[in-house]
Amino acid sequence: THCISSAASDVYKRQVEGQCVFPGVVHGRLLVMDEYRPGPWPDFDILVAKHTDPGWSMLISKAKGLVVEHGGLLSHASIVTRELGIPCIIGAPNATAVLQDGGEAILDAASGTLKPIL
Repeated sequence: THCISSAASDVYKRQVEGQCVFPGVVHGRLLVMDEYRPGPWPDFDILVAKHTDPGWSMLISKAKGLVVEHGGLLSHASIVTRELGIPCIIGAPNATAVLQDGGEAILDAASGTLKPIL
């Protein structure tokens, strides 16, 4: 039998999967927001949100990567990230619940995964 350590198992449970909007790989710090809050924002690389709308545009433009729970290929987040060339996955259920604000992760948008780093 194959054994998975509890740390590896924990990472697997917190991995987030979604649909690729714009490919690319980003390694960095997470900013997890279940709803929009105005800045100033802490330093971050990858923004994780339940959804976005035009009010999020300034924050999205500061991100190197984006993960969104709700939406599709024609949603606001998808259109903005394609315009800006920011790696993005969308349709990633429970991303804001399972990922830790300020944590580190690797976003591989082409494969549709965001993997936390312990």
